[in-house]
Amino acid sequence: MGDLQNDMDAKRLVEAERLFRLALRFERLNTKRSIERAVRLYGQAAHLGHPEAMYRYFICYSWGIGLHRNERRAYSWCQKSAGSGYAVALGNIAFYYETGENPMGIVDRGLAECCYRKASELGDPYAMCKFGMILVKRGEVEDGISLICQSAELDCWFGLLNLDTTLVCGSAFLERDVARGMEMLFRGRDALFKELSESNRLATHFFSIRAWADCVSGIGQLVLELSSVGDFISISDASCGVSL
Repeated sequence: MGDLQNDMDAKRLVEAERLFRLALRFERLNTKRSIERAVRLYGQAAHLGHPEAMYRYFICYSWGIGLHRNERRAYSWCQKSAGSGYAVALGNIAFYYETGENPMGIVDRGLAECCYRKASELGDPYAMCKFGMILVKRGEVEDGISLICQSAELDCWFGLLNLDTTLVCGSAFLERDVARGMEMLFRGRDALFKELSESNRLATHFFSIRAWADCVSGIGQLVLELSSVGDFISISDASCGVSL
């Protein structure tokens, strides 16, 4: 009986992966009909237990893509994806409880911190930066900055944009380095732009678009502030020449 169950589980996982890959192909076509087809396939794969398909099905319900928008169902699928070990979903659950933007309206920063920590340990660079920021705020500055640096090393735009501020301002664990800080700022901008340009309808979040606008605005503001005190002279011509 055990061997039969294992065989059935293996076949289910293979079918889930097949459906998921097929959904990705339809999603990349990015037409109304192909997106609707992709959503149906994601749903089938999600019901078979595919972690990333569950997450993408969560996005569909959350944003009303190919389905009627339903926050409770979205939250449920995000929970299932997180429970299956998908780090990005776990980071979203953390955000839900950090902000209270969940269907229950519950704010639980202890649970949020726990989820960010677990997602960070699973290798999600965004969660690494978020958990690093929590540690810094709590006074564990060295460990926190280490995580933010790891996030930046993985070319995570969130880590890069947070590290640039630390470098420009300086800290007890990172010497002030305006030129390197500006380099991180432009790298963060490019990483965010790449994420937006390569994403499709299911992967594009309003948060990322807003962050892109904030990033471009922040670059202009920082350049003005640095130039007013003479620090702008230390920034390499290559960095300054990047088109906004």
